[in-house]
Order: sequence, then structure tokens, then C-alpha cells
Amino acid sequence: SEQEEYWLQKVNNKGYRAAITQVGATAEKLPIKLREATIVAAIARSVIKEDSREKFSVSNAVRDIFSQLYTINPGLGGGFKVAIVRGEGRIAVAAFGRCGHALSNGNEQIFMGSNII
Repeated sequence: SEQEEYWLQKVNNKGYRAAITQVGATAEKLPIKLREATIVAAIARSVIKEDSREKFSVSNAVRDIFSQLYTINPGLGGGFKVAIVRGEGRIAVAAFGRCGHALSNGNEQIFMGSNII
């Protein structure tokens, strides 16, 4: 969206590399989709290279997010906007959205994970 492009440009102007994506899935598929969508977006926007070390770094940051998410919302799927930002030697991933069943959405929540890269 236009708003996302605005923020990506602002972050890039500060010397960071960034990407934004979104993910929605059932409880069973959420951890895999969260990781895969984040890695794909990071590669597509040149935040990371397509090598194992950098992919693992993003994967570990997403694992931090999922462990927080699952502690608060066990067994629930959800939908999230995910932002990935890379600085010098570090990568941070933030997920903002909701967990819940189709008929009863939960509160908006934000989770963050980071790792060295």
C-alpha cells in the first residue's frame, strides 16, 4: 500500500533495509507461514541474501515472535502485518495483528523478535 511504501522509504533513508508483508493462517499453519512469508519478503526487498545463514537469522527472530504469540494465544490462528528491519549486524522482526476464531477476534497485539546477522 501507499502507506507501507512511505514507511519503507523513511526507514531506508535512515540507512536500514526493510520489508513489510502480511500473514494469516490457522493455528497449525501459522508458525510455518509466518517464517516463510517473512523470509520471502526479506529476500524480495533485498533485506537479506538468499543464503542459509541469513535465512536462519530471520527464522530465529520469527521463532521468538511465535513463542511469545503462542504463550498468550495457545492453539489460535491469526492474521498479522509483519515488518523486517536490518541494521548493522542485527535484524528485527515485528508482527502486529490479532489471534482468534472467525467469530470472535481477539485484541490487537504486537510481538517482536531479533537476532544477529
